[in-house]
Amino acid sequence: MTGHDEDIRYVIDHGKKVDWNSILTIAQKQNVACVAFDGIQKCFSLDNTTKEDIGMTMPMMANWIKIYNSNKDRYNLHEAIFHGLVDTFDKYGIELLLLKGLGVSKLYPVPSSRTCGDIDIFPRWIDGNQLNEQGLKASEFIDKFAENKHISVEHENPKHSVFVLKDVTIENHVSFMDIESIPFEREIEQTLIDYIKKEGLTSVTDMEYASLTQQEHSASPTMKTLPPNANYIFLLRHMAKHFRAYQSLNLRQIMDFGVFLNYYREELDIEKLKQNIIVFKHVLINDLMVTIAEKFTGYDLSFALIEPSKVYPKDQDRIIDDIFHGKHSYSVKQNNSFLYSIIIMLRQHWKHKYIPDSFIERSLYAVKRALHIAS
Repeated sequence: MTGHDEDIRYVIDHGKKVDWNSILTIAQKQNVACVAFDGIQKCFSLDNTTKEDIGMTMPMMANWIKIYNSNKDRYNLHEAIFHGLVDTFDKYGIELLLLKGLGVSKLYPVPSSRTCGDIDIFPRWIDGNQLNEQGLKASEFIDKFAENKHISVEHENPKHSVFVLKDVTIENHVSFMDIESIPFEREIEQTLIDYIKKEGLTSVTDMEYASLTQQEHSASPTMKTLPPNANYIFLLRHMAKHFRAYQSLNLRQIMDFGVFLNYYREELDIEKLKQNIIVFKHVLINDLMVTIAEKFTGYDLSFALIEPSKVYPKDQDRIIDDIFHGKHSYSVKQNNSFLYSIIIMLRQHWKHKYIPDSFIERSLYAVKRALHIAS
C-alpha cells in the first residue's frame, strides 16, 4: 500500500518463489485483488523489472489485468448509480450520505482499485426536519419512490431496507446502528449524531483531483460522508460486528480502516475518540485492528492505539488466521437452519473476548435472529 522501496524489492527478490495463482485466489477472496495488482505494477517501475523477473507468466498477467479492468468498470458503475441517486433525490429535498465503501475508496491512492460491494446510503431531508409534510422519513420516501417505479424493496433488516439498481445492491439506512435489535448500539448512534451536529459532513473526491484548477475542482463530483471522528467509530463498530459470530471480517475492511486512519490522522480528535472507545468497551478490538492494519498497509498508525501493552501477538495471529482461514464464518444467506446458527455461535464464542457484547447478549440475539429467519 505504501509503496516503500524495501517492500517492492522484497517482491522482486522473492517473486519467483511465489505461487501467483494462489495469491490471486486469496486476494480475490479478501476483496483486495486490484490493490495487490497496484503493488505488483510498482515493481515494474524499479530497475526495469519485468513480469518474468518476479516469476509471473503472460497468462497470469493477462488474468490480473482482466480482473483489474473489470473491477474498474464495476467501480465506475457504482459511482454513476450513486450520483444518479443524488441528482434524483436532491430534487425532492433529500441529501444522501455515503457510508463505508465508495466513500472510503476516495482515500485510496487508486480509488477504483478498492473493490465495491453494496452502496450504503443514509438519506436525510435537506431542511433538517426529521419528517416531511407527509410525515415520511427520508429513507421511507426513497423506499416508496422505488416501489412506485416497480423496484422490489426488502425490509428484513431493521437498520436498512434493500433494493437493487442495475445489479448493484443499495442499502437504504434509517439509522447508522442496529438500534432496534441491539440496545447497546443506541449510545453509539447518538454519539455519531452528536459528531455530525458539531462537525457537519465531509465531502470526499478522488485524490487525483488535487492537480485540477479551482474551477475544475468545483465542477468535479463530490460525495458527502460522515465527519472523520464519527466515521472512525462507525468503521470500528462495523468491523467488530463483522468479526463476531454471524459475519466474516475480510482484509478489505482492515485496509479501509488503515487507509482512513492514515488519511485523517491530523484531523482526528484522538483524545476524544479514545474516551468514546473506552466508554463503548472497544479498546481491545480497536488496538488489535489498528496493529493488524499497520501490518497490511505499511502505515505507522500507533497514534490510534489506546492500551498497546495489552495487544499480544497471539491475539493478532488468531484474528489474522480467522480472516484468512476462518472455517466457521457464517452468513444467513448460506444456511437458514436454526440449529446451524446456534452451532456457529457456540463455535465462535472465543470472539467475545474482543468485543463488548456479552456472550449471553449475543446468544439471545442469535436465537432471536434464527427464529426470525425460520418464520
